[in-house]
Amino acid sequence: MIRVICDIKEKNMFSIWLRAVRGDKMILKVCVGSACHIKGSYDVINIITKIIEDEGLGEDIELKACFCLNNCTEGVSAVIEGEEYLYSFSKEDVEEKFKEIIREKIL
Repeated sequence: MIRVICDIKEKNMFSIWLRAVRGDKMILKVCVGSACHIKGSYDVINIITKIIEDEGLGEDIELKACFCLNNCTEGVSAVIEGEEYLYSFSKEDVEEKFKEIIREKIL
């Protein structure tokens, strides 16, 4: 067995490369736990869904709801499956931040 040791940025790049090679979708999980629900997780999910539809990214991105990501002091938490970095969104900044993630991870 080969053990690969790398930092988070390298893990993210490997994750992106692996998705590209295997043809997998990027799976974005958005927290709908109590704290995130109060902070507007359903609005965030609706905005992200609209962006995915408007940009024609349904083949590239799958959006899922999940429960607590243990990041309750921040905004609505989200994570890309297979990565360790947690994103925090609000209704006000989700469009800008999500499009930035798309540019970095997909395009």
